[in-house]
Amino acid sequence: MTLRSLRLAALCTVAAMVMVTVPAISQTTPTEVPTNTPAIAQTGDAMKVDTPTFLRLASSSNQFEILSSRLAEQQASDPQVKAFAAQMIADHTAAGEKMRAAVQQAGLQPTAMPETEGDLDMRHKEMLDQIARAEGTFDEAYVRAQYQAHQEAVRLFNSYAESGDQSAIKAFAAETLPVLQQHLAHVSELPGAPEGGGTPTGAVGGPESEGMSSDGTPPAGTNPLQGSGASQSQPQ
Repeated sequence: MTLRSLRLAALCTVAAMVMVTVPAISQTTPTEVPTNTPAIAQTGDAMKVDTPTFLRLASSSNQFEILSSRLAEQQASDPQVKAFAAQMIADHTAAGEKMRAAVQQAGLQPTAMPETEGDLDMRHKEMLDQIARAEGTFDEAYVRAQYQAHQEAVRLFNSYAESGDQSAIKAFAAETLPVLQQHLAHVSELPGAPEGGGTPTGAVGGPESEGMSSDGTPPAGTNPLQGSGASQSQPQ
């Protein structure tokens, strides 16, 4: 074999080794783990919310209900819508007080509860602005916003009631959830509500939960949030 043939053979051998070893190295390189974990984790159909996110969204949603319902008391034309708005103010004022008590019981720093439109989460600001600008169709805009907001609130509270990591705040979420479901059932029956609203979902513990009916909603005439400071009229 000539010297040239030996060199060619050596080069072919080196090239073959590179082709074999490079993929092997790339396959054993560890995959980077993302460092930014979302505050709301989606697992199948379940949504897991951490405590700070729950408190921020729940307090913003709660105040959105109060502020938008104050507008409805002034601008709504349908008596049913006005009555619903009055109930929302009473129930969500009570919910805000219970949330503060739960935060204190959990030993957490007091959460800054929204007081004005400027304090709301961006999404709730936009919804409130849309309601305020709905000239001539205020009732429908308010009812549709309430329907959407309560759908989201039911899912949020149901999630934390099932998987939250603060027992006092979990208890608050579980206690408040049936009232939110009741609100959702009521608003779905108001004029202007989206068609096919149906029965609210997301009951904690299933139909056999204490105080819950077979469809996952509280019995008529009950409202766990009502106390000395809440209205005694029922939303259904």
